[in-house]
Order: sequence, then C-alpha cells, then structure tokens
Amino acid sequence: MRFSSLAFLAFLLSSLETCSSGEVAAMGLVRSHRHSNLFGAIATSTPIFSLSPSRPIFNLAQQGYSAVRGTKVSLIQPAGFTPADSFSGFQQLDTGASILVAEFPAPYPIVSNSFTTDTLKSRGMTLISKENVKVDGYSGLLMQVEQVANQQDFAKFILVFGDEAETVLLTASMPKDLQTRLAPTLKKSLLTAKWQKDKAVDPFADLPFAITSTPALKFSDRLINCLAYTQDGTMPVKSAAAPMLVACQSIGSARVSDREQFAKERLEKTALIEKISIESGKAIEINGIDGYEIIATASDSETKESIIVYQVLLFEPNSYYIIQGRVGSKLRSEYLDDFQIMAMSFKKKSNN
Repeated sequence: MRFSSLAFLAFLLSSLETCSSGEVAAMGLVRSHRHSNLFGAIATSTPIFSLSPSRPIFNLAQQGYSAVRGTKVSLIQPAGFTPADSFSGFQQLDTGASILVAEFPAPYPIVSNSFTTDTLKSRGMTLISKENVKVDGYSGLLMQVEQVANQQDFAKFILVFGDEAETVLLTASMPKDLQTRLAPTLKKSLLTAKWQKDKAVDPFADLPFAITSTPALKFSDRLINCLAYTQDGTMPVKSAAAPMLVACQSIGSARVSDREQFAKERLEKTALIEKISIESGKAIEINGIDGYEIIATASDSETKESIIVYQVLLFEPNSYYIIQGRVGSKLRSEYLDDFQIMAMSFKKKSNN
C-alpha cells in the first residue's frame, strides 16, 4: 500500500510545530483521508512579534512582485513587509503580521475539500467565511478564520490553489485588534500570487543549515523550512514502515528552559504515531550546537505497525532545529545508524 501525498505532507508538517510559539510540526505519514496535519502549516503562521498599533495602513500601490524564497511563488508584498528569516514568506515585526507560503505535492481538489468547519475547528480555528476564487488562472479557495494562540486573538486569511498534482498554500496572519487596518491589504496581497510551476528552485540555497544525506536516504522535497529524505528520493512513501527523515528550522521563536522536557513534549506532538515509549535520551553537541537526542519506539496510529523514532533537537537562544527519522522496527538495524549519521552532519551555514 502506498502512502498518499497528503500522508507525506502530514509527516513533514509535524516536524515544524513548537510547543509554545506556534510552529508547525512535521512528522506524520498519513493516507489521503488523514489530512488533519495539513493545518499545522496554517497554525504555524501565528504571529509572534511585538505589536505597534500606530503602524500606518499598508497599501500595494506601486509595489512590484517579490519572489518568495525557496518557492516558485511570487506576490506583491505589502509596503513595510520584509522577507521572513525563519520561514518562506514575509513579515512585519512591529505589527506581528505575516504571510507564509508553502507548496506541496498533493492534488488541489483533495486539499480544498479538506478545509471543513470541523477540521479547522480541530486545529483551533473558527471558520468565518469561505469563497471560491481564481489565482493566476488556477482554481482556488479563500477562507477567513479566527484563532486564539498564546492567549491572543488572531485573524487569518487562508488561500489554497493548484492543480491535479500540486497545491500552493498561503496564510496571512494578523492580531485581531489590527484586523480592520490590515485585513484588506493582506487579502489583496494573497490574491496577487503568481505560481511559476516549472521554475527551477534550489531547495537548499536560502536555508540557514545544511545536512548530508547517506546512500540509504535520498533528498525528496522541501516544505517551508523542512527538508525530507526517503529511501528512493520520492514521495509519498510506500508504507508506514518505510524509512524517512526530515530536518527543519523552527518557525518563529521558542525560548526553551528545560531542554529534556521540551524534547519529550516535542516528540509527543509528532503526527500519526501513538504509544510512544522512550528507550534513551541524552544531551549531545553537534558542530558546536547543544541539543538533545531521543530514540523511541511507537506505533503508527493507523496501521498499528511498530516503528522506531529518532529525534534530535538542536537549540539556539530563541529557536531550534529538529531532525526526526522514523522507520519500521524490523528495519531498525538498517536505518537507525543512517539517522544518526545524518543528524551528526548537521551544520549551520557560515553566513548565518
């Protein structure tokens, strides 16, 4: 049985989520109907910056198109926004507003049908409105939602569009008390999106980190700040037991006081696994960065197959990196060493 693209998406998204700052989590291979973790990318874009209510109203007048780093998407960014440091998109630090852009190999018709009131509610979002739109000639769906995160109210526009093979997702987020001023321009900005589907994009160039693959695990794809590796370099993978590894930079800021506890909580947020039992955990250092390594057993939440999960968190003062691999328990001896070798190869690029 082959896992669907949405399944692999959930795996990716689960490795992007933080416990306290609202990133996405990116680890959970699901099948086509298991789409709930798609919404991790949306929840991820919760603004986490300081607010300045006196900021002038944005406009798109005389603004040119700006390419979104790491993607094939460009759009007219609102005046005063700058490229984000920790995700593909744009942000404005003093208002807390942001635009996050992601591409993934899942059919648009399936993805758009996943955005139900109940599914959004399961991710802590209340659907306010939904409308069909055209974006760069593609069919699209534009939604307005509200969400409470970190004890603050946020308003969001979620735009998805694409074709039978791929989907583009854009999320514009803003503090709810600034919605009247920001919403019209952020909505217009999303709808200016252009998608150069055949554009060649170096998936590694703008990331602040590098990781070296092994012969057993080949690069597959990138989602936001997450690199995915599979046995044959393609996705979706063939089964719940198939080996996969992701390496991601956290989105937003995360100040961690208890690294061991944070790492354990982070493991519990991994998508589509259950009955987690930690075999070992220890503090480590990789290329001058302190971290915490966990090896655990678990079960795939759908197939109930026994799997091994390997996780390393590497901590920066206000953020972290996560490397997470999983494989069927019967393949442990073949791939656990590869997970560890790839984790030990992690390094920050010299210009970051």
